[in-house]
Amino acid sequence: LFAHTYKSSNFLFYNLQQGPKAFLKMSDPAAMVAEINDKVAAHSAEVSATVEKLAAAADVKMLVVGDGIDVDIGEEGKTLKIHGASYGDAGWSDVADGVNGAIANGKFTVAGGVHSVLGDPAPGVPKTFVVFYSVF
Repeated sequence: LFAHTYKSSNFLFYNLQQGPKAFLKMSDPAAMVAEINDKVAAHSAEVSATVEKLAAAADVKMLVVGDGIDVDIGEEGKTLKIHGASYGDAGWSDVADGVNGAIANGKFTVAGGVHSVLGDPAPGVPKTFVVFYSVF
């Protein structure tokens, strides 16, 4: 909590939590107001970024496909966020970096199976591709 008193060109600032020893005189109240506004703007930007992340995470989709299946996720002109991706059989490989590297214009599109883009970790063995993603 803050109490503010303006007196001529001095700005008297009292922090109620600190007690009477917390008086501070400033000769430039505009500088104090600008500093407070900057801190509020920075905090607002952090809050906005957090809200955007939470909103994106609230709409996480999952796709599970087997070998040789076409994959088409995302939406052209939007942002495709990959939260996680795995590919394999009994030994799963983290392929999130490979999926992120193959995103073009907000889409991850593969014809004939993801092995053509991500490689084949176990040739001749049936595999599954799992991806968690958001589009915003």
